[in-house]
Amino acid sequence: MLWTCALFHLAICWAGVSLDVILESETKTLTVLLGEPATFRCNVTGGNWKNYQMSWYKRNENNVLTLVYRLSNNSNENVRGGFKGKIDTSKNQYVLNIQKTTIKDVGTYYCGSDTHSATVLILIASNLPESNQGSRSNKRPSLAKISTTPEVRPLFNLNRNI
Repeated sequence: MLWTCALFHLAICWAGVSLDVILESETKTLTVLLGEPATFRCNVTGGNWKNYQMSWYKRNENNVLTLVYRLSNNSNENVRGGFKGKIDTSKNQYVLNIQKTTIKDVGTYYCGSDTHSATVLILIASNLPESNQGSRSNKRPSLAKISTTPEVRPLFNLNRNI
C-alpha cells in the first residue's frame, strides 16, 4: 500500500499536476472607448500552471457562456474573432486582448485553467458625460468599462458551475 501511494504521488508530480493554482485578475476596473483595445490579465500563482490549458469565456446578459479563446504553451485557438491571447511566463499571467471593442463585447468574462476556479471580468457599455465647452461634435463617445469582483472566489469551474 505504501509503495502504491508513493508511485501515485510520483506520477502526479511527474505529470505536472497541481491542485493549488490560483487565478486572480490584475485590474479591478478598466475603462476603454468602444473601438479601442481592451486587455484582461489573469495572474497565476501556485502549482505548475505552465502545463495547463487556459480558456476565456464570456457570459452575456442571458447568462449564456461562450468560449472566446483557448490557449496553452503549445497552441492558441481564437474561437471568436477579435481576440488575441498569450501566456506571459515572465509575469505569470494569462492575457486576453480584445483588439477592437464593440457593443457585442459587453458581458462578463471568465478566465479558467482546466478545473481551477476563475476570476470574473465584466465589460459594461456606458457613455461619457457631455461637455459643453468647445465641442465640435454632438456625438458622445461610447465607453466600455471592465471590472472584476472585489474579492477573488471560485465563480466558475470549467467542468461544472459552482
